[in-house]
Amino acid sequence: MNAGNSPARSGDSSAGQRRRGLPLPSLSQILLTLAVIGGLWLLRSDLQSPRLTTEGKFDAEGEPINRIQEVEKLVAQGSFGVAQLVEMLGSHEAKDRRLALYGLARLKSQESLPEIRPLLTNPDPEVRRAALESYGLICENRHEVIPLAIQMLDDASEIPRLLALELLDSYGTASIPELAKLASSPKSTLRWAVVELLAKIDRNERDPQPADIVLRELMQDADLEVRIAATEAVAARGAATVEEIRTWMTATEPRVVNAAFRAACARPEGDTSLLPELEASLSQPGSLYLHQLRALRRLRHAAASTVPRLFQVFPSQPPTVQIDLLKTLMALEAPAADLRALVVPLLNSTDSALRVAAASTLTQIDQEAAEQQVATLVNQLAADESAPNPDRLETLRGFGPLAAEALPLLMRWLDDANDEVVRRTLLVLRAMGPAAAPALPTLQEMLRQTDLREHHRRFVQITLTLGAIGPDAKSELPRLLDLLANAPRMSAPNGLRVAAVPDRRLELVWAISRIAEGSPEVATLLQKSLQTVNDLDAPLPGENSGFRRTIVEGLAAFQSAHPELLDECLPLLHDKVTVVRMQAALTISRWQGDRQAAVEPLSELLTDPDCYVRTAAALALESIGPAAASAVPDLEAACRDTRNSVPNLFKRQPRALNGDLVLYGDDLGEYSVSEVARRALGAIAAAGPAGSRSD
Repeated sequence: MNAGNSPARSGDSSAGQRRRGLPLPSLSQILLTLAVIGGLWLLRSDLQSPRLTTEGKFDAEGEPINRIQEVEKLVAQGSFGVAQLVEMLGSHEAKDRRLALYGLARLKSQESLPEIRPLLTNPDPEVRRAALESYGLICENRHEVIPLAIQMLDDASEIPRLLALELLDSYGTASIPELAKLASSPKSTLRWAVVELLAKIDRNERDPQPADIVLRELMQDADLEVRIAATEAVAARGAATVEEIRTWMTATEPRVVNAAFRAACARPEGDTSLLPELEASLSQPGSLYLHQLRALRRLRHAAASTVPRLFQVFPSQPPTVQIDLLKTLMALEAPAADLRALVVPLLNSTDSALRVAAASTLTQIDQEAAEQQVATLVNQLAADESAPNPDRLETLRGFGPLAAEALPLLMRWLDDANDEVVRRTLLVLRAMGPAAAPALPTLQEMLRQTDLREHHRRFVQITLTLGAIGPDAKSELPRLLDLLANAPRMSAPNGLRVAAVPDRRLELVWAISRIAEGSPEVATLLQKSLQTVNDLDAPLPGENSGFRRTIVEGLAAFQSAHPELLDECLPLLHDKVTVVRMQAALTISRWQGDRQAAVEPLSELLTDPDCYVRTAAALALESIGPAAASAVPDLEAACRDTRNSVPNLFKRQPRALNGDLVLYGDDLGEYSVSEVARRALGAIAAAGPAGSRSD
């Protein structure tokens, strides 16, 4: 078992706020269910006895739609409907009992708590889950709910157990006294659950020491899996001592050794106390650990003595580790000649990701050598008879703008009948950026001939390629704006909106913001879109968060011509969705000019529940520099906060926006909040211009 494999939290809390219990995850499911039922009501002449479960799935045997409608009517009656909902709790139908529980939860009916409590032991696991959730939502006293959730951790079914874990997680340190008692349970599964919960306490609390005490006791547990999970938790929380890390590095269990390297990463940046052990670990047989290499990168120049050994072990490592080794050698400033000799043979590797990494590395260290490799690659591609070799195309992508030499071939392959050839070709053009401008006429014609609904994957690649080309593609701006205005909302066969289907507006906004070059028309469009996006009808909470994040990220392109757009970013610092708050702070970090109005809300974000948001806020304050002097007390507090010493990569990352888009700030995992906060303090204290982030 791994302490990092716990169930995901069900939602985002707003900046600076602490949740009391759960944030209605299943209520959003029931609302979606009701929305779907409304659509099905219109289609009922085509369906025989339709029924939806609480998960939104159809059941052919069917339960009448009007049963759910009756519950909705009772909820609409407010307190007058409580009695009938309580009566429904005694129904023989489990579905009726669950619906009644959700209804009572929405009414926050305190008087219904005694009637709900017996359902915590109901034979149906879904009912037990709904009962615990409803009780947690209604009850104002968390100390009454925590023991109930603790009991549910021992449930025979995973359904209520997972909810109990999530509920206890939401209560943070308030759960520790009861969890500490459970740490001595004779059941190893319960002791492991304690580790799962305590491992995450530091995400939301300033004083995680009580959790560390319990975890250290569990590091001596009789069960191997519990011991390992507790060790991993202490390491990931940055609570391990240097002596503990040294001991773990010599363990025979690989997971404990990996925990040691994670803990080494959590040491203060530049701390060389573990450098001898890290250097010695490179001589151990077998594959290197990725955290082992991250720990070396965090030492930067101090770890330069390990470079010769890294070159020696490179050939014996798997491709994933070799890619990270290249990154480490670059960070430690390995000699360019040695790196060149290493990466050139890798251009013929059987692993595509390694080839791309090798091409990118060569481009950075020796442009002339990279150009020679591109010329060789182009000759090989030109000799391909029927179709370009996909491996060579993939490698070409790694050379970025230097791949411009292949443009005549690439433009020819854009007309290829094979969709995979076209996709790979577009990826190469996108990697070239502005250097791909000669391909614009072909790309524009392709865009006109591509139907967004039927060929949305090709549409996405064309759109993103135009955006990567940038202002040179301005002639296509009217077309993209028209597509944005009429972008179809992808839908399921029944005609109802489904949030899981990609929203093509994201790619359109991303491309438009990079092409527009300060256009007043586009600035106004983004401004209006941002003001109205939350008013759109969406069956799931946060459905438009990806659109908000893309818009606010694109606003940075208009900062010079439209500095007033900064005002549109400020409200998003308090957005309910984590990834939007993070992107708003990062956008402000790239802004120029007067940002005084952003200092106070950015300071507030330094206590955000999410470490990525806190890091983004510190980066923004660093970029503002001396004008952010009022943030000094909050930055100093952030440096002292124990949870901030651990690199973000050990924490839960914000939900990915889209597989095709990589927005500014997706590399925040390499930082810890405290190190960026210290940089911000240095920038504020500087007498000269505000410091800026170096990527």
